[in-house]
Amino acid sequence: MATSVISPLQQILYPQQKRKINYGFEDDKRIKTSCNQQQKRKITEEQSQKAKRIKTTTYTPTPPVSPPLLMSNTKELSDDYNRAQNKRLRLLSLKCGNTIRKSYFVEKKLCLVLDLDHTLLHSVRVQDVISADERDYLNEMVSSPTEDSYGDNLYITTVNGGERYTKLRPHTREFLKKASGMFQLFIYTMGTRAYARKMGKLLDPENVFFKKNINVVSREDSTSETTKNLDVLAGPNERNTVIIDDTRCVWPNNNRNLIEINKYKYFTDEKLGYQLNKDVDEEDESLKSILEVLEDVHKTFFDFHPVPQSGSAELEEFAKSVDVRPVLGAFTSNEV
Repeated sequence: MATSVISPLQQILYPQQKRKINYGFEDDKRIKTSCNQQQKRKITEEQSQKAKRIKTTTYTPTPPVSPPLLMSNTKELSDDYNRAQNKRLRLLSLKCGNTIRKSYFVEKKLCLVLDLDHTLLHSVRVQDVISADERDYLNEMVSSPTEDSYGDNLYITTVNGGERYTKLRPHTREFLKKASGMFQLFIYTMGTRAYARKMGKLLDPENVFFKKNINVVSREDSTSETTKNLDVLAGPNERNTVIIDDTRCVWPNNNRNLIEINKYKYFTDEKLGYQLNKDVDEEDESLKSILEVLEDVHKTFFDFHPVPQSGSAELEEFAKSVDVRPVLGAFTSNEV
């Protein structure tokens, strides 16, 4: 019987897997005996060599190394990591969600889940902007991501090796600053994990709003590839959360929590790529309007629901029973 040899890479990744695994065909003598029984068949030189080859099965034990180190190797490994990440987030929500919610209530905060694309910003690949003149204009307008400014900014960002123009919606920075005083902020995008984290860092370079990557969720973390669900967020649930998104259909289970914002399109989609739509900024006051709604919802909720003392049995019941959805419904038609 032939044996497969553990490769040097496997020895490094899996030092505990020292054993060899036996696989293969029967030995050459048995193959020839079997073939001789078929009197009319002749074994050519090439067939004989093929018969001697050993068919092996790859041994892939559970890797002892951190999954992120293996993500780029194969799609399978990437999918395994995404499933593990999704499971970790859901378990965190189940085990710690109520404790986290109570801490938010003590701080007089609700949860606010924010979409990225067409909600807070618009981002396109640099090469997809059709006009060279418009690219020159954008390059001149690009500002530093670390600039201490609450203006409406344009950036060049690099995601997975590709450069993108990213334009923040008017009033985005002011919105985040004021909303964070009333709500714990979360990002939930159907973009990739790398994109979500890059945009989160762009919006919050000092990690003030989104707690590094803990409150940033991508489609790779999501339970579904096509819809969003609060089950992967630790703290938010349907009773304490407001959602702002430009696409209603991705929230089938949380329509009553949703404020649907009109799509922000700084770049218009043409057949061959994108063109600038600079005039859109002059008219876009959506985040200002939504901020007013959030202020009313927050004040009314806590006026009607005084928070019990921290650590009390009443706080435990409070966190499980109060509901922001009727208050939200009183102030909005769920679309701004």
